Amino acid sequence: MRTFLLLTVISTFSTVQAADALVKLVLGTASAKPNAVLSRGTTFSTGKKSRSEVALQGGLFRTGSDTAVTITDDRTLDLQKGLTLVASKPKLIRSSVSVNTPTHAIKVRGTAQIYYDPGRSIRVVALEGQITVALHSLRGESVTLRRGQELIIHPTEKLLPTPVEVDLNRLMSTMALLDQSTFPRLSSEAQLQACAELQEQELLEGDELESTSIMMSGAAPEIELLSEEIVHDEADDEIDDLDGDGEEDAEIALDEDGFPIDPESDVADDTDNADNGAATDDAGGDDSVDRKGQSTSSYHLAGRKISADQVTIGSSNTTTRIYIRNSSEVAAIAGALQMLSKGGVISVDASSLKASSQIILDASGTHTGVVGIRDATLNASVIKARAFAPAGDALIIDGSTLNADQLIQLYAEGTSTLRFRNQVTLNSNQAIIAGKTVEVDSGGNVNVRGKADIYTDSANFNRSGYGNINAGGGVTTRPHNARPGF
Repeated sequence: MRTFLLLTVISTFSTVQAADALVKLVLGTASAKPNAVLSRGTTFSTGKKSRSEVALQGGLFRTGSDTAVTITDDRTLDLQKGLTLVASKPKLIRSSVSVNTPTHAIKVRGTAQIYYDPGRSIRVVALEGQITVALHSLRGESVTLRRGQELIIHPTEKLLPTPVEVDLNRLMSTMALLDQSTFPRLSSEAQLQACAELQEQELLEGDELESTSIMMSGAAPEIELLSEEIVHDEADDEIDDLDGDGEEDAEIALDEDGFPIDPESDVADDTDNADNGAATDDAGGDDSVDRKGQSTSSYHLAGRKISADQVTIGSSNTTTRIYIRNSSEVAAIAGALQMLSKGGVISVDASSLKASSQIILDASGTHTGVVGIRDATLNASVIKARAFAPAGDALIIDGSTLNADQLIQLYAEGTSTLRFRNQVTLNSNQAIIAGKTVEVDSGGNVNVRGKADIYTDSANFNRSGYGNINAGGGVTTRPHNARPGF
């Protein structure tokens, strides 16, 4: 009789434990409805423009759109793809929830948002508590994140990168999975608010933390500068004559070396932070009004380290000034890095830009937009830079190295000049160089690994008084109007 009762109890216990999760909320479409029980081994998924909340024994998880999660047990998830917010129950001894991807193990003793794009990137943000990220393939390789830290990983990397800091108040205000008009309050709400307030106090007291002007929205693997960073100001009365015609050229100014500067900028260089990416100035924007009454925006990144799957700075619809100085890494680890200014200055000075697919610096618009790259390193499969001016210098490459596996395209549009200064390396199989005038300053050298296809009507290089363009695959010169599309 005792044996029978004991077997009955064991059987009942096993049945209860097999039900490891309960669907609490579904907005949109999902593979299970609210109040559905998810047993271990069950994969729960959401459709496009959908969200959900699922309760676990040790806490809960929320999912964004197009996300798939397999329930391993009552405290462990396998994230197949997409976005999830995981919160463990706050107790005297904090419980934990584990999230696995094929390459990494993430132990959440607190609250974290995790984004997994298979084969491309993993993003882990610690909102509060302690989050440990470890590699499956390398025993002992792990990183512990505290509140306000983010880890951005390429799944094929054998070592874990250094965490970066994020502004908790701004991040949490933009997170769809924390939207209290959609979801109930988390049991860890008090801890979240305490961590955000503590970080804010540290910022006010001048701690090394620096508020960030980036926004991560929903499940999209992109970041962009927050528009709320923009403040209104009147344009000054600087008169800049870039083309030497005696007429005022709005918005653009050059320093003593002929490099684009912002006459309104108070961003100071800080070479001490060039290597570690420590933020030295607010990376944000300021709106101004040019002499024609056109609204413009300005973004300054000094010493800032920004990294995500895809990074977009500026706008293709609004005239924007973009200044990146002494920044050790502005990187799109598994996507594209774009800087779009629609006629505004784009200036990259003593900085590193990285992307796995392409880097695009595009200032071309309806009025003068200068692009300057000085003492910088760019790495991508494809690198493209385009500027526009009715005369004078539009695109200036000074003492920089551009590494592109496939293609480099450098275009000075309009009747302007593409100018090279000092030692420039274009490390690519093909470099397409186009400008009404293409000029290398005296003493300068442009070294192209592959072939150089140059489209110009005025070739001021490889002759007396000018510098040289050397290409391992040979230099070919054609008329400017024969250039291929950008």
